[in-house]
Amino acid sequence: MAYTEQQMIAVVTALGGTVEVRKYEDKSGDYLIDAPKGSVWSATHTHALREDFANSAGFSWKPKTVASLMTDVLCGIQKCDETDCDMCGEVEL
Repeated sequence: MAYTEQQMIAVVTALGGTVEVRKYEDKSGDYLIDAPKGSVWSATHTHALREDFANSAGFSWKPKTVASLMTDVLCGIQKCDETDCDMCGEVEL
């Protein structure tokens, strides 16, 4: 299934995460998707997912990037199990 950027944002938001669509002056861009505080993305065991969707020449591959990110996002989130995690700090879940 092909997902849109809006659908990706909706799924991430429903899971409690945030999506930052970053566009730079040189025409490049990327997505930064943060898991909710105290959680990691189950597919990668990381607090954030980041992937480029355009380069400085203005070439964009957004649909492929959204599809790639959705593969990880749809695996969901899980509690961060690092005891001294710098990203989580003192969080009670």
